[in-house]
Amino acid sequence: MKISPSKLINLKVNYFIAPIGIDEEKPRFSWQMSDRRQGAKQTAYQLQVEAAGNPVWDSGWIEFGNSIQIAYDGKALHPQTPYLWRLRVKDMDGSETAWSKSSFETGFMLRKWTASWIQGTNPGTTLQPATYFRKDFTIASGLKVRRARLYASALGAYMTSVNGKPVSDNVLSPGWTDFHSRVQYQVYELDKFLQKGGNTLGIVMGDGWYCGAISYWCTHSSKERPHFGLPPAIRAELLVEYEDGSTTVIGSEPTTWRCSQGGPIRSSDLYHGEIYDANMEMPGWDSPEFNDSGWNLSQFTSRTQRLVWTSAPPIRRYASINPVSVNSPRAGVQIIDFGQNMAGREHFKLKAPTGTKVIVRHGEMLNPDGSLYVKNLGEAKATTTYISNGRKADYSPSFTTYGFQFIEVVGWPGIINLNDFVAEPISSDNERTGFFDCSNSLINRLYENVIWGQRSNYIDIPTDCPQRSERQGWTGDAQAFVDAGSYNFHTGGFFNKWLADLESSRNAYGEYPVIAPTFDKWSSGVSGWADAAIICPWHMYLKYGDKTILERHYAAMRQWILFQRDNSVGLIRKASEYADWLNMDAPTSEELVSTAFFAYGTSLMARIASIIGKDQDAVEFRELFVEIKKAYAGHFISDKGLLIEETQTAALLTLKFELAPDEKSRSKIIESLAEDIMNREMHLSTGFLGTPYLAPILADCGKPEMAFALLEQTSFPSWLYPVTQGATTIWERWNSWTHKDGFGPEGMNSFNHYAYGAVADFLYGYLGGIRPLEEEGGFRRFLLAPIFGGTLSYASVEYRSEYGAILSSWKKLKGGRISWEIVVPPNSTALVKMPCFVLSYDMDGIKDSLMEFEVPAGKYRFKIEM
Repeated sequence: MKISPSKLINLKVNYFIAPIGIDEEKPRFSWQMSDRRQGAKQTAYQLQVEAAGNPVWDSGWIEFGNSIQIAYDGKALHPQTPYLWRLRVKDMDGSETAWSKSSFETGFMLRKWTASWIQGTNPGTTLQPATYFRKDFTIASGLKVRRARLYASALGAYMTSVNGKPVSDNVLSPGWTDFHSRVQYQVYELDKFLQKGGNTLGIVMGDGWYCGAISYWCTHSSKERPHFGLPPAIRAELLVEYEDGSTTVIGSEPTTWRCSQGGPIRSSDLYHGEIYDANMEMPGWDSPEFNDSGWNLSQFTSRTQRLVWTSAPPIRRYASINPVSVNSPRAGVQIIDFGQNMAGREHFKLKAPTGTKVIVRHGEMLNPDGSLYVKNLGEAKATTTYISNGRKADYSPSFTTYGFQFIEVVGWPGIINLNDFVAEPISSDNERTGFFDCSNSLINRLYENVIWGQRSNYIDIPTDCPQRSERQGWTGDAQAFVDAGSYNFHTGGFFNKWLADLESSRNAYGEYPVIAPTFDKWSSGVSGWADAAIICPWHMYLKYGDKTILERHYAAMRQWILFQRDNSVGLIRKASEYADWLNMDAPTSEELVSTAFFAYGTSLMARIASIIGKDQDAVEFRELFVEIKKAYAGHFISDKGLLIEETQTAALLTLKFELAPDEKSRSKIIESLAEDIMNREMHLSTGFLGTPYLAPILADCGKPEMAFALLEQTSFPSWLYPVTQGATTIWERWNSWTHKDGFGPEGMNSFNHYAYGAVADFLYGYLGGIRPLEEEGGFRRFLLAPIFGGTLSYASVEYRSEYGAILSSWKKLKGGRISWEIVVPPNSTALVKMPCFVLSYDMDGIKDSLMEFEVPAGKYRFKIEM
């Protein structure tokens, strides 16, 4: 057999390379081909899995071109077991690639934990000192460790170390889930940390999301108790396997695990910050030599939460940001500007006399007098307090995060040098998949603001803001941004995790909440927000071909649609208390918003049902959509074919969700939308629900230059106005700050939201023209249809799809000509659509007059005459 020059790369299981701790009976495999040949593709694959040298699955040769979401179909997987897998494929010539190898490891699966939940002496109130746990154990000198795994979780937030060394760079583990029903556990490889003889496992725990101040947010029942429970607790189980086949299991239990609240972290809270007293440091507390005779025995605690594997990427620090300036607005106060708004912490080095107290407050903006602006923080103190022990310190907070660009430092001995501080942004470690550059520097900065806004608010869940006393998983924000967000970063694992919490947060009627994880289901069934439960899985299918997520949540999504049907008046609904949130004096009624999203969700469910083989449901949903469309037209569209509500968002929802009764009405609504924009002197008026569709709909409806005019608009309100004011993230409001009024409403004025950053999907999907096709989820077949619009002279867009990197890069030349370069990754094809105004083009020397055609994998250059 001839050997193929193709190489197989990026071998993944459930979106991860060589993951450990997977608890799925049928994990899913994916890979990419690396092959520069034009037309390179896979025609068949063979996948083999083995455990300890014993085969558990051999697919044999499968004549199939897909290389994503390939489900395991072998013998039942065993818990806590490492598996090796290897793969080869046949290319378009029938040649076989060499075998490529990778691995995965199961977690607990359905096996019971030996370990117990344990807690310290924390009485269960907020702002308590962190609890330190330690466990001594021995590795006999005659035994050689083959594999050591720590399985750990907390109802709180925790860090783990062995013999004085941290075992991971993860932060704020175990993340935020619906703690009423489930909590994630993490798995750590400890092979290189263990030593013969004495060893010590150390765990430090703070309140985290479970019972910190954030868990009191907007409670309707009690201001005295957190929603989820108290006090914090840990569960840990260490499995050590030896070369001779024997094993040792060391689980958390109250008789031998000791604990103390006497360490330096005197309080730590996501809203309020951290107090650290270096005088209470306990050198060597997590080492075998430490004398813990003064520590307490831990306490057994009964908890009912289900432990689940961590299906999303961990939260990590991903950069270090150096200050750009230090100023002193008044005596004793120094302000550091990091030049970039972010979510994260400060990190500083200091040597000061014993008892020196350094207080650091965090903010996103400065007041006109140069002082720190904190009026938008609500009840969040967002403050670090560090008390020196006289020795040199290298310090960063452990169990908190702040939203900030500026910090105010009080108590620092002397003048701060720029190298005394760095900022450390944190985010879920989602793989970057989108890249954009164009000739307009303001649009480039807007794009970077979108990236920073997403990083700041994708911290285990999709939050609304990282700075004030809120930071909740608002579902409306999540669905508005999911398309753009899943271009920017790979969010398959991230949303697989969050959607499980969204579903478990439903109320008894099947209505989804406005925030997830939720606390007491205080607000559910809000149109445009609850619909995240359908819209977000739909985009996971479009971007990653993830049918499993559609199947997993199908029953709940179906119940939500039927609930809306049964709780409507003639299929007209009124259940959108937020409507088109934060629009610019152009409110759209609850009835229109609710009915439009009811129709859209029903339309998506028809497509979803068809994709997963529920054909009868698909027919019924299509029929229901037709009925909703009729009711919508009868209620919201006049006999003349015009919308009764003449707002931009009303028009956009009608057009996007295909609710105009006929083409004549559709054309009138398009013109009415354009007229409203022109009457506003080329400005938008949309809020959270309308904005994501604004530029794409204009482009799709024959108004591309108007879309570009809005994109390039710099005066208020517009996407670029904040950029002209120095914004480095996306603002919550169009008027978060204006020259006329200064700061917007203090009670809700984040300078780091991502909702309006949904415009990034226009950059990818229209400037670059890179869009998924529904019939081929995951970009095996996709659209390339750029618009060479506006005043831009060039644009370069890259999206790293499941099949590889897609490139669309164009440049305007003299004489109205355009050079356009595209790259189609191996094992995929692109449907190329030329703009209607193209006169002719030349592709690699071959002239063609077709406006629409398909190209296989490869690199192509077009010369286009406009």
